[in-house]
Amino acid sequence: MLSIKGKGFEEIRLFDVPPVETSATVASTDITTVFNHWVVTHRENRAGPTPVLGEKRQAKIARAIRDYGVEICLQAISGCAMSDWHMGDNPRRKRYDDIELILRDSAHIERFATIYAEADIDQATEDFLKGDS
Repeated sequence: MLSIKGKGFEEIRLFDVPPVETSATVASTDITTVFNHWVVTHRENRAGPTPVLGEKRQAKIARAIRDYGVEICLQAISGCAMSDWHMGDNPRRKRYDDIELILRDSAHIERFATIYAEADIDQATEDFLKGDS
């Protein structure tokens, strides 16, 4: 919260920022499920270090689960994998598929989950995107 106090003025509250919620209200198994789905879908066959489920990622995943539930989060992660642009077919040839981007806010989650929901995919592809391969 940002507040202003001045001579002759009472404290004025400009805005309240909601406290950052911890992952305590979301089951750690749900957080791990969402994270592991992202790793399998977006990082399993890539070079580089193995992704770590740190505090920042846990908080982002927990907030998304609280807002949308595990299933929509999984669909958003799979939907991002179905977006050619986010998978590197863009002018920079760069992948935009980090879990913090996918679950950044409502607009991102809903956009990627919609891509997944509207996709005409066969059962084998669906099984792969759910991590059942």
